[in-house]
Amino acid sequence: MQPKSRGFPRSFRPSNQRRCFSSFWTSPGLARLHSRPGSCPACYRCGNTFTRGHLYSCPATRSECFVCGLLGHFAKMCFYATIPCHSHPRKTYPVATNDKGSFKNGSAKDGRTCNRTVSSVGSTDAQAGSKLDPTVGISEKKPQEVCVAIADISQCRMRLAKTKTLSKRRRDAKRIKDYYNRLELVKQLPFQHLSPEDIQKLFKPVVIQDHMTTLRSQNKMLKNVVSNLSTDCYDLEQSLKDLEQRQTIANQKIAVLNDIVTSQEYDIAALRKNSSSRNRIHNTLAPRPRTSENNQRQFYQSVYFGQRPRAPSNPHR
Repeated sequence: MQPKSRGFPRSFRPSNQRRCFSSFWTSPGLARLHSRPGSCPACYRCGNTFTRGHLYSCPATRSECFVCGLLGHFAKMCFYATIPCHSHPRKTYPVATNDKGSFKNGSAKDGRTCNRTVSSVGSTDAQAGSKLDPTVGISEKKPQEVCVAIADISQCRMRLAKTKTLSKRRRDAKRIKDYYNRLELVKQLPFQHLSPEDIQKLFKPVVIQDHMTTLRSQNKMLKNVVSNLSTDCYDLEQSLKDLEQRQTIANQKIAVLNDIVTSQEYDIAALRKNSSSRNRIHNTLAPRPRTSENNQRQFYQSVYFGQRPRAPSNPHR
């Protein structure tokens, strides 16, 4: 049965070999993962005890490995240590030499400085490609990078630009110590021992009080708006009542005028009737009864109008 992978890349899993998982990973940190019978398993990233929630608090989650340069594990737990060295690309480090003239005893003839690149794995005279020739002129302004053999390195004085004196175990221990020191500083904070729910409970009355103050201010503003609207409505109602009163008064006046007009029309009609009746009576006079006085008046009129013609009537008379 093929062993389960613990988060390692597929290119480094034992695909066709049926052998123990601890024998395949030969690094000291990885071998220590399976050499603890009866104890808690170790973390494959930092090498510490693997407990519940350790992946969230593992110090090697975002740390860089000094062997492969990848993130997520320390150098002592690096799985690249199980691969032979010839499969690694050779790393080169800049080497600064301050040689003056020849290489013998560092005697100063003419001051010349140069930068050389030296293989970290090591090289021979055949692999070096070229040796340093002190007779060749070297530019003082622009430093040159030359591949130097082991024989040349033993003959000149060198100073490595970046030296690593600490071992992997000490370096990782220092990083873990720094991490735990920072963790202790974080634990000393006042709200560190409280859970998010407890913090919410602590700040809940403050939030509610703040919300209450905002609601009160909004309530005051709304009350002012409502009071202004109520006054406006009252003014509109009063103006509407005044308009209704004016309308009723105008309607009453119109009714009175209508009554007067109708009465005048009735009077005019009555006058017209009276005038028409008078004209009719004047045109058709009733015969006067015959009395002695009437007879005498008719007699005198006939005598008077019979002797001479009737004179025209004078309207101004």
